[in-house]
Amino acid sequence: MGDSVICYHANGKVSTITFPDDGFERYSHTVIYDLYGNEVYQGGQGYRHGGGSLYLTYYKNGAVSSARSTFQPDGGIQYFDVTTFFNEDGTFLRKEDNSWDRQLTIPTYIEHNRVVEKPTDKAKDSVNYFIKNISGKKMTLLLTKPKEPEYKKLVVIRNNKVFDAGKFEKYNPNIKISDIYRIDILPLKKNYRTVLINSTELNSNGREFYLIVHTE
Repeated sequence: MGDSVICYHANGKVSTITFPDDGFERYSHTVIYDLYGNEVYQGGQGYRHGGGSLYLTYYKNGAVSSARSTFQPDGGIQYFDVTTFFNEDGTFLRKEDNSWDRQLTIPTYIEHNRVVEKPTDKAKDSVNYFIKNISGKKMTLLLTKPKEPEYKKLVVIRNNKVFDAGKFEKYNPNIKISDIYRIDILPLKKNYRTVLINSTELNSNGREFYLIVHTE
């Protein structure tokens, strides 16, 4: 993974791996594993649409004891501060959330001391997104959500396999998967190019497919 930094448990298995972001020069991602090789946490640090940090503490056996993630978006008064604690075998223990994210208070419609729901013109449609890998190679994707800084997910898709990216409300007919996820292809340094394209052939009512295509 290029400039990746790897730390190990005393048993020789990977404890943490940190690697740079492909699109943001001053941002990196960290993945934490327990003693058994299971992924238990993902976090980021540096600058990407705001400043973020990730502070890790370790047990003597190499397992992560705690991971404190902080983030403040550009132009916002929110402040995210979440600390995750782990057992000595690296498994999840508990989480403490000290964030302050009450930037906006959404008013309710009140009439004569009773709450009145605002009517909607029609029910929103929903769509299920799928990603199919037809690149000819096994691909590792890093999925993040611009509106949810804490969300980070690594997905491995073998050639000709399909990943279910989830079901979402379609607020307007032009919404696409890139409006929900930022998708990075790993490893970050490569001598080939991949693109994600909408598949009109596979799409059906309520289901949209995107293809990972390999180009030289």
